[in-house]
Amino acid sequence: MCSDFEPLGKSSLFTILDACKASTRKSLQGINYFAAEAGEAFDGIRKMIEDKVALHNDSARLIENLKRARFYLKSDYKVHVARSSNIADHCCVYALSDPEKRDFAQDCDHEHNESCAECSNLTRTLNEIERLLEETEEDEELLHRTLKKFRSYREAIEAWKAHLLRSINQDLCRENLLDKLSNDEIYLNLDWAMKFLPIKSREPQSEFFGKRGI
Repeated sequence: MCSDFEPLGKSSLFTILDACKASTRKSLQGINYFAAEAGEAFDGIRKMIEDKVALHNDSARLIENLKRARFYLKSDYKVHVARSSNIADHCCVYALSDPEKRDFAQDCDHEHNESCAECSNLTRTLNEIERLLEETEEDEELLHRTLKKFRSYREAIEAWKAHLLRSINQDLCRENLLDKLSNDEIYLNLDWAMKFLPIKSREPQSEFFGKRGI
């Protein structure tokens, strides 16, 4: 250590620590494959648009709408979802009710007469991309393969959206249980603890199993 080195004062060090706070990075390996597959789906659809010469005039707008939809699902969608909502995409009771089995359905006490601009943007953009793919591809066999790939991407995105809603509904149930706990009751949450060797931030479960370190 240098003898003439003078460290910063305590106040300066605390100021630096306050401005550059430590954060815990969570690995999402093998936990949320819905998010991993949806992320790959958004990237896949974007590549389909960029590779399609016939969509060149609309590519910038469609890609921007996809980015907007992806960001919404990652951020504000979870805030907008509620147990009861006049927007069908945000209403847990409506979304989680089985339309065919009454034992697994519940009637809403309100009308779904409102719409969400961001949810509509996602649906409208995906519909438009599918329509443009159908209109611009002349080869029948290539069109079949293209639509099959696109629809698998779309299913992954919609599955992620459904997963987010189910997760929020589960959290609402947990909060409801905590609110109703009496003074002589406790809430016990048991979960699996895993030790694994991190490889990347996100990965599907198919890549998670069989690795070393578990």
